[in-house]
Amino acid sequence: MTCELESTYAALARHLPTAIAGDDRLVLTKENLLTPRLNMVTDRLVVRKAMHQKLPGYREEQVNFYAEKLTYGCLGLLVAACVFHDELGTNRIQIALTHPESEVKNLVIQCRHTDPKELPTGYVVLPYALVYVPELIDPAWPIDRDEPRWNLPTFRITNLENKFERESDWLNRDAVEGFGNLAATAHFAELLLRFSNPAHSTRHLILSSGPGGRQVGTMSIEAWFSVPEENT
Repeated sequence: MTCELESTYAALARHLPTAIAGDDRLVLTKENLLTPRLNMVTDRLVVRKAMHQKLPGYREEQVNFYAEKLTYGCLGLLVAACVFHDELGTNRIQIALTHPESEVKNLVIQCRHTDPKELPTGYVVLPYALVYVPELIDPAWPIDRDEPRWNLPTFRITNLENKFERESDWLNRDAVEGFGNLAATAHFAELLLRFSNPAHSTRHLILSSGPGGRQVGTMSIEAWFSVPEENT
């Protein structure tokens, strides 16, 4: 078994506060989040492509994630690390998914840090910390309903080359790329950490693309997350 997510972040994931009604919190910064490697491997995460029937005659793509809670916690810490380690620049973090049941073979996180030479004039705000508190997840609105759409995470099914010259390129897509700008990526990291909480009974989480409860960014497909029954 090979899971570089867990070998890198499990020690911190196991020390995340869990008490829903408590006062514990953990401040995550680049000081306590290890710098991600650009290429990582895990056999603990299964990702599959699917279609969701929205209306008669209308379907949308979705992506389904399956993992144990510890793996989701480690993934959340990796995603958070991508937000705060500005030395990553605009590199991509590529996670090879080697579980035999994973239809998607690569998960790609696009870093969104601006080169200091390209910063606009005037006052500039940069990511500093994510204060994690183990709150309950509202199944209907996992992310604050007042969050603007451009700060919601995005997901798309693609290939590593992002090229579609033939129909076979579309049919054989084997990568999922996300998760939007830095704020959107931070929101997604926080959501994964809350979902990973062993004190939280939720086994399923849906980031909907529906107009009545949109929880993903513009042009994003839906993302569903599940925990196996025996890992609740």
